[in-house]
Amino acid sequence: MSNTFNYGAFSPSEVAFLQTTAKRVRALIRRTTHQLIEIGENLTQIKERMPHGQFAAFCDAELGIKLRSAENYMSLAELAKTYPPALVARLPARAGYKLGERSAPTDKVAEIMSEVSNGKLFTISEVNSRLGAAKLAEPSSREPDIDHLAERVLDALDIHDVGDLVLLLGTASRSALAAFCERLQQGLEHRRPTTATTLMLPQNNL
Repeated sequence: MSNTFNYGAFSPSEVAFLQTTAKRVRALIRRTTHQLIEIGENLTQIKERMPHGQFAAFCDAELGIKLRSAENYMSLAELAKTYPPALVARLPARAGYKLGERSAPTDKVAEIMSEVSNGKLFTISEVNSRLGAAKLAEPSSREPDIDHLAERVLDALDIHDVGDLVLLLGTASRSALAAFCERLQQGLEHRRPTTATTLMLPQNNL
């Protein structure tokens, strides 16, 4: 195991307790991840049968979860289609969500999963750092996946909101689109006030 913790400040008995308990917690986390993979598989089956624009409403009304949570679980299930679920379960769930996203570079995902199979314990910060560096190194990867983006918009908005958005994108002036992007950025910063928020929308070049 490549990650280590400095137990120098603890007595031998405390070290033994902490290591034994940590092992037990890791086992519980892995069981939880297996359950999240199964949840994602079920959600994928539900989504396949759901008309556009209805999946988010179904998740909220019937499952009590937000669309983003559902997408995370489905991303984890997608990752488990490529890699053994037992291997995916070694990751923190949030790291698995990121690796299962369509935008995650496949070569970098394979590299990380290879290290996981060799015993490395990744944190979500390490995974974000690896994926972020890979995306910056590949300018073409910064282009949005149009099909995936359109699918998410259709899932998240009702038919009237989608119509309004199509009208805006098709008829608005450059200044109006710039103002719209700025308003979205402000909304993100208000909802999630962290330095990472500025990375969620690209630089506005309108």
